[in-house]
Amino acid sequence: MPNHYLVKEQKFEGKPNDIVIAVMGPTGAGKSNLIEHFHATDSQQKLQIAKEQLKSATSAVSVYRVINHESYQNRVVLVDTPGFDDTHISDMAVLKMIGDWLEGSYRKGKTLTGILYLHRMTDNRMTGTANRNLRMFGQLCGNDAAQKVILVTTMWDRMKGKDEVAKSRVDQLRGTYWKEFLEMKSRIEPFNNTTTSADLILARVIERANVQKVLHLQEELVNLGKPIKETDAGITLYSTLQRILKEQRETLDALMNEQATQADPALLATLAEQRKQIEHQLQQSLKDLEQLKVGFFQRLFAFLRFKKALSRAISVGEL
Repeated sequence: MPNHYLVKEQKFEGKPNDIVIAVMGPTGAGKSNLIEHFHATDSQQKLQIAKEQLKSATSAVSVYRVINHESYQNRVVLVDTPGFDDTHISDMAVLKMIGDWLEGSYRKGKTLTGILYLHRMTDNRMTGTANRNLRMFGQLCGNDAAQKVILVTTMWDRMKGKDEVAKSRVDQLRGTYWKEFLEMKSRIEPFNNTTTSADLILARVIERANVQKVLHLQEELVNLGKPIKETDAGITLYSTLQRILKEQRETLDALMNEQATQADPALLATLAEQRKQIEHQLQQSLKDLEQLKVGFFQRLFAFLRFKKALSRAISVGEL
């Protein structure tokens, strides 16, 4: 029986031969659960990471080192990241948090060996939130580092007896939302909620450990010296927040109109609470947009860079 276990690193300094793996994806996709399956010595400690996140008023990038691994000793480092739909913090805060960690580690000479992006098999469709997470992940990662990505499907244990449904969902993802990642040599792997399955995914990461590519966001922040708001991820988030703000305003208008036509005290109290929540969300969106605001010319240059990259991809037959 494996006896490796996890130790949380309060400050990641890194070692020359570390195998550093970022674990990303929407909130609730099972990131912490996958990481906990590298703690094989005491099943009673499972869910500890997830419980810490639930108890905390904020979320953060957390780093865990696997100790005494049978094949890789103390070299494996797992980086747990918040999703862009975290209920405790805004998407802007999440982007800044992930960007700061990636920039800091890259400046120390540490690059990611692999990136795991998790997706729940229980989702019968790609929701707007899940799609937003995936788009942001694509901007963080970029084309060059895509071959380091493993798209990990989770919660297979909840799909027992639904094999055809599960296969159909994976096939749909292959042909739509994940198509571009797969064309850039990303891979798909299932996580079956076992230590063995976690180790198999680790082995798949190691297969491409010699791929020397940095994430697009690291390239922008460090090599190009851009502030976070001028990165492609920042500009994408700005556009996304503009759409979200429009939806929030429409929701707020609808709530106010309904309040004006209601007399039931209980219903009015419910509507008032809903209005309070949406007003808070709207204020947060406005605050994030202000932080992400860049000048017209910066946004124009970003658009022209995108068009140039697209034309180049078409000319060499990549699209």
